[in-house]
Amino acid sequence: MALAVTPGCASTAARSQPSAEPPGQTDRVVKTHYRATVRGARTVDYTGVLGLRIMKFVGDEHAAGMSRLLSVGPEAPQAIAGGGMFRVAFDLPEYGGNRRYTIRPWNLRDPAKTSNGSLANVLFQFWPTSDANGPVTRYDVGQKSCSLSIEQLGLKGDLSCPAVADADGHKVALSMSWSPATD
Repeated sequence: MALAVTPGCASTAARSQPSAEPPGQTDRVVKTHYRATVRGARTVDYTGVLGLRIMKFVGDEHAAGMSRLLSVGPEAPQAIAGGGMFRVAFDLPEYGGNRRYTIRPWNLRDPAKTSNGSLANVLFQFWPTSDANGPVTRYDVGQKSCSLSIEQLGLKGDLSCPAVADADGHKVALSMSWSPATD
């Protein structure tokens, strides 16, 4: 998961629409069919079954200071053919159940450059080696809006981002999809 809950981007999800879930918090790892594709400054083609961490917090619809969050991403970085590892994840504070969302451009590196005041974001991390403690490149500046579809209360979905940049301005386009896997 991105879990870098710092000011970033806003979602265009309707805030007045109630969530289909009762208030509560969950943090679990779910076995999923997962696909990630990254093009541009880095290339990743990954399809497999993996543990996907899905964190949700759904606040009381009627309480003051209501809060919501859906955070989804692989439990651990995933190895890719040719060496290296990657991880694609997102945080969606405007989570309101099953529907399509738009995550507008965000900047985790310099939140002051993001004027929409949300914490929603997408993060792509790339390790050139198989050492998760080694150097990592973070693509964490959304330059164009991303499309996110949530189904089965977070257990299924797809994400598509046309332009996410790293600190040096190198860009990638990325997509991620996941659905429950059965044994």
